[in-house]
Amino acid sequence: MSASASDETLSHYAVLELDPRASSEDIRKAHRRLALKWHPDKVADSSDEVAVKVATQQFQLLQAAFEVLSDERKRRQYDAQRAGVSFAQQEDIPPWKRSRPSARTPW
Repeated sequence: MSASASDETLSHYAVLELDPRASSEDIRKAHRRLALKWHPDKVADSSDEVAVKVATQQFQLLQAAFEVLSDERKRRQYDAQRAGVSFAQQEDIPPWKRSRPSARTPW
């Protein structure tokens, strides 16, 4: 993946170890694979509180990423947000109600 390290910590795609062009089937498979890996009940030593806490946090991140990326509307909104485009400008507001740049000259 070509994302920066700081972007990877925030990216739902990085959490699921996927490319942003991944199909919905790829998202589902990655979620299943990683859910089995990070489920808190799968920790080898359940008395190890640190390992259980890490697994729980990873599992929660995984669930949040899957919730967004598995829903097409939420995924489009997330992708638009990552690209720096307001999703409201994309779909929610009709074109005739969107704000327009000022027609005034800057001088």
